[in-house]
Formats: sequence, structure tokens, C-alpha cells
Amino acid sequence: VAGGRPGVGTLALAIGMRRRAAGNALGRRLPAVETLGSTTVVCSDKTGTLTRNQMDVVEVELADDHDEGELWISAALCNDADIDPDGDPVGDPPEVALLRAASEHDIDWRELREEHARSREVPFNSESKRMAVVVDGTVHIKGAPEALLDADRHGVLIEAADRMAGAARRTLAVARRDAPGDEAPDEELFAALDVLGVIGMHDPPRDTAVAAVATLHAAGIRTVMITGDRPDTAAAIADDVDLSSGEVVRGQDVAAMADEELGDVIAEVEVFARVDPEHKLRIVDGLQRAGEVVAVTGDGVNDAPALSQADVGVAMGSGTDVAREAADIVLLDDEFDTIETAVQEGRRIFTNIRRFGQFLFSWHVAEVAVIT
Repeated sequence: VAGGRPGVGTLALAIGMRRRAAGNALGRRLPAVETLGSTTVVCSDKTGTLTRNQMDVVEVELADDHDEGELWISAALCNDADIDPDGDPVGDPPEVALLRAASEHDIDWRELREEHARSREVPFNSESKRMAVVVDGTVHIKGAPEALLDADRHGVLIEAADRMAGAARRTLAVARRDAPGDEAPDEELFAALDVLGVIGMHDPPRDTAVAAVATLHAAGIRTVMITGDRPDTAAAIADDVDLSSGEVVRGQDVAAMADEELGDVIAEVEVFARVDPEHKLRIVDGLQRAGEVVAVTGDGVNDAPALSQADVGVAMGSGTDVAREAADIVLLDDEFDTIETAVQEGRRIFTNIRRFGQFLFSWHVAEVAVIT
């Protein structure tokens, strides 16, 4: 029995990996093919996994005394995306959506960039949730509304951002200011802002996400949404895909919890918002300490630690090289329901290995009995 099992196990895993690759789930590590079948919790990102990752600007709230032309100029300059001559987008979908909206408002962003080169920039990061570039003595800024808007001065814009987020919109605030001296610290670029407005973008849920979430639930597998978006946006999308949105826990609350308290929370809550990479890693670790077998999806550089920590890391094929290298499985079509199919294949592999083990055991018992 012992001699036959390694060969049978290897053969079953190899066949399963081949079948899974045909179903757009490319396995990078052989044991992960079976482990996914034992998964009890899937920690899913929102954007690009449960949603289509195809954003469109659907609403704008302008600040007083500003027009849309000013807003779209700043949004195009404070932007790292591109659209090639064939119309194919390059870069993050929210930034691509901003470029398309700028074009619709007669802003030639390519010419704008050629004529006004950056002299300084502060890249976006998950902690500050904002970005700035200095162009011709002006700082152009975009970021999360809570990172740029002041409650005393921008009450109307904050209300607009809250309303948009409640309607499952992703929100960005755009601002500008005169550039300080070259020696000024980065933090000074974000002081005394002249806010131009708030932009709402819609990224609809995938058509297959609702059915996939329901199928996983019926199979005894929880789906937990972990996103960097606002809590109200996360709750709205969770409701669209039939995830429980009764309670949304913020990343900063996760950071403040003791391990025991976090364990109680993650046993019940299925939506986490405004989550940084370290928060996501702690949620995954907490689930594992509770005895769960955890699969994690991700596509960005910041997702790599959680993908490595998970029992099965699942990267989107359109994601970064870092995420794909850290993952055990790569989804070639970026579809959430591919995870569901891969789980079914993993369970089939486990069942086949177990059945063959039972067959070998009974065969050899019969041989021993005859000889005895």
C-alpha cells in the first residue's frame, strides 16, 4: 500500500493540474491542486475579482468656483495610466477611467503631458491613499476623499462622496495648490489644498460572482471580502453579490484588536474595508489559527505577503509579476467562478486518491488473507 500511494498521488495531482489549467486555473505548485479542495474560507479582493475591474466615471461633484475642465486637467496630469493607439488601457482601471473621462470633456491629455512635464512626484501608497505631482509650479493631487477633504471646509463634497460610496461608487477627490519650494517635505505638498471636486466611478459586479459565491457557500466554504475601498462601497458590492453586509470592519479596527478579539470577529464578519496589506495578513493568519484552510486572491504587489501566507494563494492573471510569483495558482481569466471550479476539481482529486488508497488496502488485505 505504502509503495503505491506516492505514485497514485502524484499521477492524480498531475492529471488534476492539467484539467485545472484547461479550466483557466494554472497551478504553479503541485500540492496546491489538492489543498484548494480542502479550502474552508476564500478571502477575496473586491476590485477585479468580485467586480469586472472595468471602471467608468458616472458622477462628478464640483467644488464651488471651479469647472470640470480644471478638474480633468489635474486628474489627467496626476495619473500614471496610459491608453495605447489601439485603445488598449495600460495601468490601474481607476486612472484609465479618469483619462477616458478627460477625453470625453475635450481634454487632450497626451498633449497636456508632453507640454507639461513633471518636476516632482509623490506616488500613491496604501497608507496615505493619495498621490501628487508637481507640474510648472502647481501641485496636482488626487486621493481618497477622507485623505484630502476637511470636514469644516468641504462638508458638501464629503456628503457627495458618502452618497456615491453608498451607491457602490469608488470615489476620488481631486485638488491642486501652488507648489512650495523644492526643499519642502512631501507632506507640505498636501497642505492648504484647493479642492476641485469629487469623482464617482462604477465597477459593476461580475455576472458570475453571485452564483459562484452561492455555490461555495452551499459547499461549506465562506467567502470573505477584503478590500481597500470605503466601508459603504464594500457593503454595497457585498450586497450585490449576496455576501453578508450586516457588519463591515475597517482595517484600523483590525489593527487595534487583540488576537482573541480578532478571532471572534473574523468568525462572524464577511466584509473588511480600508484594509492595508498588514491588516490583510493578520486576518489570514487569524483564520488559520482558528483551524481554517484559507485561500486568498490578489493581483497587486501589496497582496504578495497574504498570498504567501495563505494555504493557497490565488493570483489574477492580469495582476503583477510579484503577485503571480507569490501565488500557488494563477487564474488566467480573472473570473471568480474559476475558483469555484478549481475547488470542485481539488475535491475530486482528494476523493480519487482516497478511493484508490481504499482499493489498495483491500487488495493487499485479501492477498495476505489468502497466503495466511
